[in-house]
Amino acid sequence: MLKIEYKFVHYEKNLSAKAKGEALHNEAYLLLDKMLSDVSITNYEIKKTEFGKPYIENNPVYFSIAHTDGLVCCAVSTSECGIDCEKIAPRDKIKEMSERYFTENEIKVIEKSGYSYEEFLRIWTCKEAIGKRLGCGLIKAKNIDSTKENCSTIIENGYIITVNI
Repeated sequence: MLKIEYKFVHYEKNLSAKAKGEALHNEAYLLLDKMLSDVSITNYEIKKTEFGKPYIENNPVYFSIAHTDGLVCCAVSTSECGIDCEKIAPRDKIKEMSERYFTENEIKVIEKSGYSYEEFLRIWTCKEAIGKRLGCGLIKAKNIDSTKENCSTIIENGYIITVNI
């Protein structure tokens, strides 16, 4: 079983970056709570591994949450999973970031796309989702070739959401 949900979030324009981050974090956990309730999990405690990966103790359900400016998303599964999302917007230094975080094969994909923002973000969110699934983050996942992983991507309303199982 794999369930993915996402929600567009609107908040006051004059909120500080910290307040926006807190609002997104809270919305993401409300979405998780709803999704867990949908699979009859209502009494649970979220713990974290030594590397900070959240999990539900003594429960066969795994989850991953992510948020970016204006969007929260969540994946709930019976197997380890990771999810990431980004707003599709022009980025500086795509070539430099690709060379720093991507494998040789991923760099070839980016080059072939003409360094497109969307292709860069597709690979970036896949790598982030892999890192979340493994519980190790992007730094350790940077040596994993995302083109050989099971990542699925949704693009909607200027956002990209990628899940890895």
